Amino acid sequence: MDGIFVAIYGLNIRGLVTAILSFVVVIASGAPPVNLLRVPNGGIQPQVVKDSAGTVHLLYYLGDPANGDLYYVRSKDDGNSWSAPLHVNSVAGDAIAVGNIRGGQLAIGKNQRPYVVWLGSKPLPGQQAQAGMSLLFSRLKDDGSGFEAERNLQGHTLDMDGGASVAASETGDVFLVWHASAVKGGEERDRKVWVSHSADEGKTFETEHEAWPKSTGACGCCSLKALYGSGKLRVFYRSAENNQNRDPYLLTSADKGATFSGEKLSDWVANTCPMSTFALDDFHGKLFAAWERKGVIQWTTTGGAPSRGVGVNAKYPAIVTNGDGETLVVWTENMGWQKGGSVVWQVYDRNGKKVGSQNGEKDGVPVWSLAAAFTRADGSFVIFY
Repeated sequence: MDGIFVAIYGLNIRGLVTAILSFVVVIASGAPPVNLLRVPNGGIQPQVVKDSAGTVHLLYYLGDPANGDLYYVRSKDDGNSWSAPLHVNSVAGDAIAVGNIRGGQLAIGKNQRPYVVWLGSKPLPGQQAQAGMSLLFSRLKDDGSGFEAERNLQGHTLDMDGGASVAASETGDVFLVWHASAVKGGEERDRKVWVSHSADEGKTFETEHEAWPKSTGACGCCSLKALYGSGKLRVFYRSAENNQNRDPYLLTSADKGATFSGEKLSDWVANTCPMSTFALDDFHGKLFAAWERKGVIQWTTTGGAPSRGVGVNAKYPAIVTNGDGETLVVWTENMGWQKGGSVVWQVYDRNGKKVGSQNGEKDGVPVWSLAAAFTRADGSFVIFY
């Protein structure tokens, strides 16, 4: 492996008990440093967002993979120290990590408020079980002391699976996005992508509506990704036309989710669900997107063609761009059902050319987990795994 590894051990200064093992990777070819950090407290399925003020927000999962819990921490010094963890879900064990694609997703909105959405492993107290899982949502309380009790916002949709996503603006808009059936027992080709919009920082949500009228279906056990940036809401998902065309589609809305245009970014014919995830990043109005295709990871930017695939047995991409326009693409390799794998990455320059060699950390990713990334103020990258 190219580069020099320096091991650093340290404790969070505000109460995180478990030491975080990190490696600083300096690539000899001149690529920006890539720092590897373990998820606090032995957590899995990290989701990380750096807001416009420079605060880093991290969501992670702990406990039984079928009935676990979500925790949230934040850092004001680029991940060198972290706040005490806040328990996101008030109903113990109502989150799920099995399958890697059903866990929590995180967005940051007005006044740096975090919003979290996840699929419920069990009904909330007083609610009857519906077909499929429930769509659970919570946000940080106004006083910042903890998270509000979760709400089930799946509305009239059924047979939920494959994960949901959340996006937020700095002016108070929050968007929940998921795929599900409108009728009980529908096939994958009948599934639709649904959107629910809140204009009051997640206090109330409009009734869900179909995002796009084109009949693409949706891959039942694939996740999707939503992102709000530069005045646009984007949704990235995998289709299931004819129950086998697993093509990635990118939807774009310029009217706060009321209507969308769509484009297919590549293709993939498969008779089984690949249980995949998607990644999006907005860099000064330029969109970056990454996805899995036939065991490799592809990525593209606004107006660009998909890259050649990278990786072997690759899944669960993340993508992020630093202030110099350099892009880090992260993925896992050799993951499987109840099987961990490696975290692997490649840096690209502002023209999309590889900088240095592909790097990886063997056996780095725990069972049911994945990787996430953000950029530090000095242009270096951080990967959580």
